[in-house]
Amino acid sequence: MAVRNGVGTGLALSLHRGGKGVATLRPYKTPTLILTILLCLTMPVFAQMTIQQTLDAIGPGATMSWDPLLRTGAFNAGPDTAAFITGDPGEMSYILVNYRQVYSAPSPYLENNQLYFPTDFVSNLQRIFGRQNMVPGTIPQAQSQAPSQQVPGTTEGTNEEAFHISAIIIDPGHGGKDPGAKGKHSIEGKTVEAVEKNIVLEVSLRLEKLLKAAYPGKKILMTRRDDSFPSLEERVDIANNVPIAGNEAIIYISVHANASLNEKANGFEVWYLRSDYKRNLVNPDDYADRPELIPIMNDMLDAEFNNESDVIARSILSRYAEEMKDSMQNRGIKEEDWFVVRNSRMPAVLVELGFVTNQDDARIMTGEEGLNKMAKALYNGIGDFIKNFETQ
Repeated sequence: MAVRNGVGTGLALSLHRGGKGVATLRPYKTPTLILTILLCLTMPVFAQMTIQQTLDAIGPGATMSWDPLLRTGAFNAGPDTAAFITGDPGEMSYILVNYRQVYSAPSPYLENNQLYFPTDFVSNLQRIFGRQNMVPGTIPQAQSQAPSQQVPGTTEGTNEEAFHISAIIIDPGHGGKDPGAKGKHSIEGKTVEAVEKNIVLEVSLRLEKLLKAAYPGKKILMTRRDDSFPSLEERVDIANNVPIAGNEAIIYISVHANASLNEKANGFEVWYLRSDYKRNLVNPDDYADRPELIPIMNDMLDAEFNNESDVIARSILSRYAEEMKDSMQNRGIKEEDWFVVRNSRMPAVLVELGFVTNQDDARIMTGEEGLNKMAKALYNGIGDFIKNFETQ
């Protein structure tokens, strides 16, 4: 499905707002010409708009992608996305705004292998993107548009209600009866045991403190705060049961340490879910009246979460590399379907802080300065993502 960043299946057609040679409405000076234009605008020939007319109506920089297999598409303008599915002429359909809120609108449709968009649909797009351009086929302020009806299970949203991160889940791996990976080393004449469950908890508690100080309005939640052992299912349940509104989002950060039989293996890495792994993210009850929408909406949401997980992973990796400089190897971004990552219904990453089996990494991970650096790196990476997400 080609709705964003090439994520999904099918063929993608990318269109940009036209330049020279594209028909646009221009002001006319004589009353006769003005009257003629207004009369023409009320004729049925303008009851729908082509792709290019719709892009012109949204404004400069607007693009559209289209998946001919799923018959879905998405308009993009700046940081905002409005995804849609096609139906029959006159039928009602849905617009999925920024992969978070869903509104009903007249359905785009295919006719002779060409896409057409009802003028009411385009008017909704203009409101979504905050554009005031005149829509071909309508007379500005001549009639009020009926508000889009909201789909059950979503929250009323306007441009004033910005999307924001409302909760951050910090998941220190292992704990209690499960120590995780271990490594024993002689560091500065002392025998030091690097135990994963202790290291990740210490870093997570420091991260929690930094996040709470910086974001007092957000929920900063820990899956464990002591040497306890919540099951993998319990960790995921904590995250998935946080109540959020339609303009809110949650992110999940799982913190671990690595190990290897090769004591020379070292460095940090960040994991997120494989792009070909499909999660069930949509509540079927929200679409009881249109069950055919469930797989489409699920694919769209899954693509968005995967994209955001990738951004979080890269933000954390960049900040970790910046903090550690040459003291640790950057092992990059990796994909895997870890339990907590694949079962959390939100953007999620798993961070491997370093190798407890490597002496140099262990020195950093067990020292006060190293613990602070690791927590700061995670904090700054998360902060970069939040800034990017909330300023869109």
